[in-house]
Amino acid sequence: MHTNKNLLLTTFILLVSTLTWAQQTIVTGLIKDKDTGEEMGFADIYFTDSYIGTTAEFDGTFTLETDDMSLTSVTAAFLGYDSKTVTINPGQEQNIIIELSAETSELVEVVVERTRKVKKDTAAIALYRRVVRNKDKFGASAYDFYYYEDYSKTEFDLFNVKDKFMDRKILKPFDFVFENLDTTDGGEVYLPVLLKEKISDVYYRKKPKKTKTIVKADQFSGIDNVELFGFADYSFPEIDIYRNTIELGGKGFTSPFSRTALITYKFFLADSMNIDGRYCYKLDFTPRRKGDLAFTGHAWIDKETAAIKSTDIYVLDQININFLSGMSVKQDYMPMDDGKWFKDYEQMEVMMNITENKKKQAVRVLKTTMMRDFEVGKKYDDTLFKGDAEEVADKAYKRTEDYWKKSRHVELTETEENIYTTVKKVKETRAYKAYEYFGRTVSTGFLNAGPIEFGRFFQFFSWNAIEGRRYRMGIRTNPRQYRDKFLIEGYVAYGEKDQLWKYHLGANFHLKRENNKWHMIGGHYRYDWSDYNFKNPYMTHDHILGSLLRSRPLDNLFLIREGYLFYEKEWIKGLSNKLSAKHKTIYEWPETFSLDPTIPDSVATGTGSFNAMEFNLHTRWGMGQLMVSRNGGFGREALDISAPVLDVNYTVGVKGLLGGDYAYHQISASLNHKIASQIGRTYYDIGVGKTFGSIPYPLLTVHKGNRSFLYNKHVYNMMDDLEYVNDAYLTFGVRHHFDGFIFNTIPGVKKLKLR
Repeated sequence: MHTNKNLLLTTFILLVSTLTWAQQTIVTGLIKDKDTGEEMGFADIYFTDSYIGTTAEFDGTFTLETDDMSLTSVTAAFLGYDSKTVTINPGQEQNIIIELSAETSELVEVVVERTRKVKKDTAAIALYRRVVRNKDKFGASAYDFYYYEDYSKTEFDLFNVKDKFMDRKILKPFDFVFENLDTTDGGEVYLPVLLKEKISDVYYRKKPKKTKTIVKADQFSGIDNVELFGFADYSFPEIDIYRNTIELGGKGFTSPFSRTALITYKFFLADSMNIDGRYCYKLDFTPRRKGDLAFTGHAWIDKETAAIKSTDIYVLDQININFLSGMSVKQDYMPMDDGKWFKDYEQMEVMMNITENKKKQAVRVLKTTMMRDFEVGKKYDDTLFKGDAEEVADKAYKRTEDYWKKSRHVELTETEENIYTTVKKVKETRAYKAYEYFGRTVSTGFLNAGPIEFGRFFQFFSWNAIEGRRYRMGIRTNPRQYRDKFLIEGYVAYGEKDQLWKYHLGANFHLKRENNKWHMIGGHYRYDWSDYNFKNPYMTHDHILGSLLRSRPLDNLFLIREGYLFYEKEWIKGLSNKLSAKHKTIYEWPETFSLDPTIPDSVATGTGSFNAMEFNLHTRWGMGQLMVSRNGGFGREALDISAPVLDVNYTVGVKGLLGGDYAYHQISASLNHKIASQIGRTYYDIGVGKTFGSIPYPLLTVHKGNRSFLYNKHVYNMMDDLEYVNDAYLTFGVRHHFDGFIFNTIPGVKKLKLR
């Protein structure tokens, strides 16, 4: 009986379902232009006198369904066309073709009201989804191999130049510069200051991924430091509109064509037109919330392929990026013979000022990039991609004017031409030379006296608990005059309390460099007080600011005598080795350090010492990092850590060699990395080290504490120097900047300009 009931129930459900399905009206079809026969994507189609409707797909096809048997017709409509109503058969499945005619009468406003919402993608979202589905087929990443010639010109301008600025006395010697003033289409006055041009051959291989750039020509008006050439290029991030995240100013912006863009953006279908013989749709986009790390702007989408034809994006005013008051990017893409698309033009404009107020005077940087002579699909030999990712031709920095005239993709404007002559004229003035001298003195701390310099003036006088008042005088060769050759420097110092004369003498020599890769040899000999790590040959404890900002007395330095030699070579950009030898003697001193562990440091005799002879191999791997010079071209530092940076050190101490008292081995490694995402920037660092052998604690690893009133992100701020010493360690640090992800949602934060 129970089985029969289930059977009856099942039969009843199937019967009802069949009757219900039989009473549905299903209409499929195609909407076309009556005159041209072209399919009309995004046309509206709905059951007449109802709220049931949809939007046609890209190819003009549609599907409508209803169980309302009173609906006997469908109506198709499109902006600029007369609506058309077609009779249908209720309760049946049918296919129809609707042809719309171009509208000849004046448009009349139509207001459509609805009583309930229907959850359905808009035409704009449908277009966005189609671009995302096909984006792997377009752009540079769609090819296994490609080549093109790249030409870029970067202009640096003073923007919103006011009469008050031009009338300043300090600028009177340069009145002729303002003859080159220009105005934008919007009427803003700007003064072109510098111009940089670059021509390169660019090769790409997808698997394994590798890009090779060969710089054929590079010039920068008034700049002779080639490392600044790379810095100017580095200032502009790569904008790949197809990527999910675009890094800008150290922050991760969601791309409007990210696979998750619907969470961040609102999309609108704004227009359609024929561009260069191809029918395109204009897709507008804007962030859903103020302060989101997102762009506003539009893209023209090719109807046939759903490829991006061009795009124009802006950074909104609500985005908090230090000193950035505006940014825009324009890109054009061209179809290739195989149906794929490739970017062939880009113009990026960046506005920077301290107040982030667009009405104030600012610095505008305008970079225009053009590509030509494309080769796609042609396989290149693996040997082409070996070595550095960027190579510079021998004569790249010395190209003649004739070469530039023949090789530029477009001619320079009159304003751009005048930049070169104006900069040259400015550098010849006496006022410029005086201002430059003053600026270099303030920034380097050295007083220039021709081939030599005296300094550093912020180390002339300082004080600490061991030396009392300390006086120091230094001298060095002029780094600019002997750039890429050598640097010889030294100093003498005297302390009133310790009554010791200290000194330092060092020399660095540049060796033959290939493709601007670092190659140096050098060394020093010194006798002075030092911190426990002995890694910095240039003393930092005698900086005047350190004395002023110190929160506790500095009383734990070591007196050392040290000889040091090194050889450093960068094999490929980002990968370098440094081999060094060091002999050092560490002395006892009352109230600082004692060799006898049974005697407190405060009663050290000041007569004992020990020697250490060690060899060190340092390997640094920071692929993709841009290194810029410091200390007049004889030191380097990285500008960016977007790629992981690995440092590995191995030190061996040799007993008996040159009086070395201890045999030991030390190995350490550290990894630093920055990750940009849609919720901010994450920095992390990992360190590990181990010492093998019994040695005095000044040779062990001592983690840096903080004696200053100021916070220092590179040290342990809650710890004092020499508070923690070890022979084995593992460290991990992480910090995250939300970049407004949280606080931008709090009312009043933006208005009050709280950062």
